[in-house]
Amino acid sequence: MEATVEKHLKNLQWLSQEKNATKDDVRGIYDNWAAEYDGSMPDICQCQNWKQIVRPLDVAVSKAFPDKGKDEIKIIDVAAGTGLTGVELNKLGYTSIDALDISQEMLNEANKKDVYKRFICTHLGDQHTSEIQSGEYDALTCVNALGNKHILPTALEEMCRIVSKGKKHIFVVGVTSA
Repeated sequence: MEATVEKHLKNLQWLSQEKNATKDDVRGIYDNWAAEYDGSMPDICQCQNWKQIVRPLDVAVSKAFPDKGKDEIKIIDVAAGTGLTGVELNKLGYTSIDALDISQEMLNEANKKDVYKRFICTHLGDQHTSEIQSGEYDALTCVNALGNKHILPTALEEMCRIVSKGKKHIFVVGVTSA
């Protein structure tokens, strides 16, 4: 396992330092990591942000939507990866969760967890994501992906577009460094 962690940590470090890294580079790193991700990510991050991030989201959702049941709250998990955040949300009773990720292999792993309704394989950036309607979601999670060439800050406008147009925006973003 140690060699696996070192290999993926080296790839993440390369990605954060390589000025010319492309979306295809990001996709390739995560496609190649997908099958080993769940077992190696806690060692790489030295944390489990996906477990910690869902509690603040749960509190915010209950305050913003007091008349909606958890099964009615539509959440998009941006950079869903293998679905670790989705599993934690599901444990809290959320059942209308969609996964968005640049890596189809990561989404294939997430599908095995049986917590997502829809899988969207695309890069989230500053361009309109045609697969998602404006205001389609009530809340958004994005754990360990903002920055470092994964999801750039320019994607924040697109994140706002897809979350409850004209309503409250609930974003829960977890950030860690590799």
